Amino acid sequence: MAIITIEMDSFRNHFKTQIKFNPGLNILWGQNGSGKTSVLEAIHTLSFGKSFKTSKHQELLTIGDELLTIKGNFSQKETKETVTLHQNKKGERRFRVGDKRVFGLKDLIGKNPVVVLSPEEQAVTKGAPAQRRQFFNKMFSSISRPYAETLVRYHKILKQRNAALIQIRDKKEKQDSLKIWDEHLSQEAISLWKKRQDLFNQYNKELKKVLEGFSDDEKLNLEYQAPTLKKNTFLQKLNKTTTRDITTGQTNAGPHRDDFNLIWDTKNLKKLGSQGEHKITLILLKLAELFFIATKTKTTPTLLLDDLFAKLDSDRSQKIVKLIKKFEQKFQTKIQTIITTTDLISLEKSGIDTQAKNTKTLHLKRTCNA
Repeated sequence: MAIITIEMDSFRNHFKTQIKFNPGLNILWGQNGSGKTSVLEAIHTLSFGKSFKTSKHQELLTIGDELLTIKGNFSQKETKETVTLHQNKKGERRFRVGDKRVFGLKDLIGKNPVVVLSPEEQAVTKGAPAQRRQFFNKMFSSISRPYAETLVRYHKILKQRNAALIQIRDKKEKQDSLKIWDEHLSQEAISLWKKRQDLFNQYNKELKKVLEGFSDDEKLNLEYQAPTLKKNTFLQKLNKTTTRDITTGQTNAGPHRDDFNLIWDTKNLKKLGSQGEHKITLILLKLAELFFIATKTKTTPTLLLDDLFAKLDSDRSQKIVKLIKKFEQKFQTKIQTIITTTDLISLEKSGIDTQAKNTKTLHLKRTCNA
């Protein structure tokens, strides 16, 4: 799947902007504030239903305007598809695929897969466990509808159980009312853990391949083990934490508390990793995501690289370019890649031929639309 065109009206600093992309390499260059990252953000929003920069929908609308529109045309072999977002200044939004309205994001995720590598995503390695769960949940949902549906059901029941906990804490319900929610939650929790463990194991194999192809010097290990795959064991855990759950008004055990450990050499990356180790780890995770999605879906995602090469030394930049080329040889296909940069020279030093025939270069200016 590749994006053919993107149209943005009153989105960030874009007013009636239209961009046409090549199926191969696309370079968006210009000064900071020219709207380069916003183009990637618009593509991501149409692919996943949300921005990779903010969870506040109102921030996407150009100040002073009433309505934003993003429209993307995507293609896969002989199939073409249009995805549209309309959003008003209150943050209310409507997605459409063709002429059909999409009500649940699970019906949008995975249709037009993209992998984005942006400084905003560094929280995956540096942030709280929720940031890593979000990374894996998004990736697994994009290649497995059963995973996405189980995740939605689990969080719906979790929300209902938490509401019941608050009612019990406020003496508006009896504690026995938790039994039905515990039963439903445990059933979905075990199902989610099984799917998560299986997909994690498959993803980890792709990560190891990336590490082998990248460098012998990068010693990264990713660890995850589902806490339990037995329903009765989880029910017992819920029973033990009931008092705490009622006090906090939250469920303190379950897949929504999982974490994925990143180990660099022998140290915990989150606690002891250097800035450079965090940067290269995120890149490795993202390249593995690209390989994983392509292997599982037989569809090559669009790769969005936000000012990546300006933040790396030339040696590692060249390794990334070589690894992407190996990927293209393995899958016998071109990866549609969209790169943003403020400096074309830095891309040349990374091994990217900005003057190649199949490369499209577009200059965005801060003072006018693309």
